[in-house]
Amino acid sequence: MYQTVPQSSSSALPANPAQVAADCWLSLAADLRQVADRIATLAGTDTRPASVNLAILGSVMEGDAERMVPLVDALAAAFGTTAAIGADGGRRRDQYRADPLVGGVKVCVYTYVPEPEDAEKAAMRAELDALRAQLAEGGTR
Repeated sequence: MYQTVPQSSSSALPANPAQVAADCWLSLAADLRQVADRIATLAGTDTRPASVNLAILGSVMEGDAERMVPLVDALAAAFGTTAAIGADGGRRRDQYRADPLVGGVKVCVYTYVPEPEDAEKAAMRAELDALRAQLAEGGTR
């Protein structure tokens, strides 16, 4: 379960707080600065995490792919990399994703996309469409 933590003031925030609130990316950057400030309070401790990940998910809805793929491309470019189709671990869903590494932080930028249709299924669909068109014209003679 997630717990919202109180925000602290930071000198790294842009000078105009209204501008931050109006732009989701500036707001996200401000939130990540808050995360970084809190992580910095652990300086001097001996225990290290196995990994640190930041996930930016475009959408879990495959139907949003047309809108979200350009977002993933823009984020990938912002990190100096490119995105590509990849499989989602064990869920058997395709993702369009980029996984840049920024220092010790793996940034996972992705959105779910429709699974491409295999060739056999595409051929069967084309045959079905042709048969439907024949029926619409009065059937076979």
